[in-house]
This record gives sequence, structure tokens and C-alpha cells, in this order.
Amino acid sequence: LAEASFLIKNGYNVITAGNSEEVFEFLESGADCHMVLLDIDLGNGLSGPDIAEKILQLSDLTIVFFTSHTEGDMTEKVKHIKKYGYVIKNSGDFVILSAIEMAFELFYERNRAVEAGKNFEQIANTTPALMWMSGSDKLVTWFNNRWLSFTGRKIEDVLGKAWMEVIHPDDVKNFIAEYNEAYDAREPFTIEYRLRRF
Repeated sequence: LAEASFLIKNGYNVITAGNSEEVFEFLESGADCHMVLLDIDLGNGLSGPDIAEKILQLSDLTIVFFTSHTEGDMTEKVKHIKKYGYVIKNSGDFVILSAIEMAFELFYERNRAVEAGKNFEQIANTTPALMWMSGSDKLVTWFNNRWLSFTGRKIEDVLGKAWMEVIHPDDVKNFIAEYNEAYDAREPFTIEYRLRRF
């Protein structure tokens, strides 16, 4: 509660919850909430990581773990959770405020990137060109609607390497060689190959 008073004094609206039921009751009420500060170890009942996962199923919120735990087994419990900070209690006012500000910045930047991705997809889906995109592992992660319509395939059937089955068998070896060479060099490339339609 000392932290709540400190945050209120620094211009934040704060609502405290004594247990997980109060957290979910508040969130399900539709009340305005932008961040959840959460301890890892809450004693009896659900753990902080369990609550965080349930919160993220309800709403896309900024979650910052605020705890006195620094030991590896506790910090390991939150590694897989989409979080925006991990603050050690009693680390000072400046650290707490900075962590909260940074968490908000990360959250809003991620949301801007997601929106930019949506805008890209909207534009790419209106072009007559066949387009695809791959990740850092060279596996294809996305196709535009025109590509899917042209090949007659569903996106879930062609992600990763599965999409190469639509390349004409005589063109696959050359495509893979040129793609890998350009990808490894991080250079643009142009290649012609035949696609089969299903």
C-alpha cells in the first residue's frame, strides 16, 4: 500500500486489489485500466504469473512484476509471460517511476508496431501482386490474399516450408539455392518460378 500512495502522489490513479478475485472482478467490470503491478508470490491461491496469464486472456494490458524476489526459480516463472518490466521492491522511487514509464512506452510502441503490421496487410491484400513474407528462420510466416487465391491454398496449409509444394518440382532446387544465398547475404533478390494451382 505504500507503493500505491507513492504512485498516487506522482499523478497515477491507483486501485489496489487484495486477492485475485478482486483483480478479475475489477477487470471484468469494464473499468479503465492501463497497467497491472503484480507480485510474483502472492501467498495462498493463484501465483502472480498465473494471474498475469489470466489477465492477458481478458485484456491486452501492461503488466509489470513488482516483487522482492530475485532468485532464479522465481524469475524463471515469468519469462514466458508478455510483460513490460520487472521491478525489485525498495529499489527507490526513481527506479519505480522509470520502470513504469518505460513499461508504458514499450506497450504503446508494440501496439503501434501491431497497427503498422495491420496497415501493411491491408495494403498488401489489395495489390494484384503475389506476396509472401518470411521470418528470421527463413520460414514463410505470411501470404497475401492474392497469393492464397491464386494457388487455391489456405494459409494454415502453407506456412513454414509447406508452401514450397506449390512451386513446380523442376524449379524448387534453383529457388531454394537462390533464396538461401540472398537471405544469408541479407540482399534483395528476384527469381522466376512456376506456381501450381490447386
